[in-house]
Amino acid sequence: MLSGKKANADMKKTLFALILSTSFLQLKSQNDTTLQKTFDEIIINASRQQAFATGTRKDFADSIFKNSYKFLSLSSVLNFSGSLLIRNYGPGNISTSSLRGGNSYQTSVSWDGFSLNNNINGLCDFNLIPSFLFDEISINPGIPSGIQGSGSIGGGINISNSKSNENITEFLQTYGSFSSINTGLKNNFNKRNFTNSLKAFYSFSKNDYSFKNITEQNNPEYKLKNAKTLMFTLIDELYFDVKKIGKFKIAYWTTHSERQIPPTMIMQESKAFQNDKSNKISLKWSKKINNLSLNLSSINQKDYLKYNDIEQNINSITNNNTYIGDFELRYYLHNQSVSGFGVTATKSIALVENVSLIDHFLYNNSVRNQISFWGSQILKLKPFRTEISLIFRKDFYEKKWLPIVPSAGFRSKINNNFVLYGQWGKVYRVPTMNDLYWEPGGNPFLNPESGYQFEQSISFNKKNKNFEVSSSATYFSRVINNWIQWQPVSSQIWSPFNLGKVHSRGFELRNSIKIKISKKAYCQLGINSNFIKSENIYKNDKNFGKQLIYVPFYNHSSFITFVISKTSIIVHTFTVSKRFTSNDNTEKINAYTIFNTSLKHTLNHKNTTTDLFLRINNILNTNYSEIAWRPMPNRNFESGINIRFKKNKK
Repeated sequence: MLSGKKANADMKKTLFALILSTSFLQLKSQNDTTLQKTFDEIIINASRQQAFATGTRKDFADSIFKNSYKFLSLSSVLNFSGSLLIRNYGPGNISTSSLRGGNSYQTSVSWDGFSLNNNINGLCDFNLIPSFLFDEISINPGIPSGIQGSGSIGGGINISNSKSNENITEFLQTYGSFSSINTGLKNNFNKRNFTNSLKAFYSFSKNDYSFKNITEQNNPEYKLKNAKTLMFTLIDELYFDVKKIGKFKIAYWTTHSERQIPPTMIMQESKAFQNDKSNKISLKWSKKINNLSLNLSSINQKDYLKYNDIEQNINSITNNNTYIGDFELRYYLHNQSVSGFGVTATKSIALVENVSLIDHFLYNNSVRNQISFWGSQILKLKPFRTEISLIFRKDFYEKKWLPIVPSAGFRSKINNNFVLYGQWGKVYRVPTMNDLYWEPGGNPFLNPESGYQFEQSISFNKKNKNFEVSSSATYFSRVINNWIQWQPVSSQIWSPFNLGKVHSRGFELRNSIKIKISKKAYCQLGINSNFIKSENIYKNDKNFGKQLIYVPFYNHSSFITFVISKTSIIVHTFTVSKRFTSNDNTEKINAYTIFNTSLKHTLNHKNTTTDLFLRINNILNTNYSEIAWRPMPNRNFESGINIRFKKNKK
């Protein structure tokens, strides 16, 4: 095995060779956003993650790809992107992510700037988030902790909606294999300074697909049982402008989910089920006064989870109640600099208990208060066509101050085609409330995971009448100390300790090409590749030098799209190399490649647009798993209709 320094040297030497060998991207990198926008636009329009994360790469879902797969969960859309790795326990069941070799707790997920990660367990379940409800889905693999806060060691995922001044009604209906049904509805009403956007989504599936059981001799075929999923989600967003007072936004998001938990390949049966309920209500106010931009926001999020397994005498109930208040000020001067300052206060209340016929046990009953101060400075050096940023963050957590978390980034436009950008910064993640207070086994003396990250990118963009090319390459390196690991302290009790030290590094390659065939036809090609080495470098650990579990050495996503007039065809594939499932790397899940295809035809009539679509998943009927012993679906189909009606304003 190569040492860290030697591996880094070898990877740097092969960087440009890998750029040439890579083709095309499915998620488009936002290579030069900040240089192309004026600072006034940054203040008014851009989120904190977009405005101040200079030097990091931001990937946004391609519009064609997103529109073709809008009925899927956020988990599926992110998985097809290839920018990160999804850890899916099966359709509709728990789904988390891994960015740049990190674990599921180290990806920060935000909605309109508010964190969606559960403070009790640190996770965000992507299968509970329908992509149909959101206008923008972005991935920022190297976002500084100074902006995103705790949990963004691996990176950040942001979902949001934008205000529309149009009156539009949209209806989505799909039918698919395994008795799957998806129904979506959107209605956007706008009148003068008032806008209301209502979005709802319902899904149901039996998920009774067949699979080959690789744990038994001759790999017999079975049908998955106890796997039904049902979910309803609604989001209502109200925007209104009041002269001389400012702009207001009130949003409400509710989710209700019922899921049966199917047995693994090594289980005979399962009667377990899980119910999730979540309610979020947020309020935002913004006001621009000359060169100042003021923003106040708050959210209350209540999460309820019930897990029941009668055979194991488990009836676990988790309640999480979180309050967040946020103040942000931005000041710009002569279109050459932007200064930002903010304060975020968070209070979380946890109650985790097991209420069974035999006993009542309290696992976690705790309260966490945290306050964060952050500041940022962006300076635009016009003669050098360069922008630089400095960010710092200071947290008061568990009655003590954490060290300052700084970061610095730059973005330089070399010429009309090439842009060079990069950043360095410290990152951290505070322990979850279960890490600290779980009974029995919680460890209140845990230190936050902390370390530093570095990334360097170069991008190339060229466009003319007949084609458009976009290419980027990123090298990253990250070292994390105090890695939190749960270990057995007795035959029945596990406890978390600061034991690990992990070094993750690798290359991320993004390229796309769009070719115009005629006035009504074009072809788009893409591939997104990641090469990752994420290993334990804690010398006192017996697993020193081993790749982390569930982190592939290589994964990529590629596609080809043909658009002819109002008809589009997409052929998409993604590949994941082998992943180890044991810390000593003796057990693994085999590599796999999945092919999917989608056909869509659009009909236009006056103010109505109708999309008819058919999708075939896993065309080659590949037998694969993303989590050990959890089978994924074989070949399956989905078809549907999407109708959009636009009402003209009087």
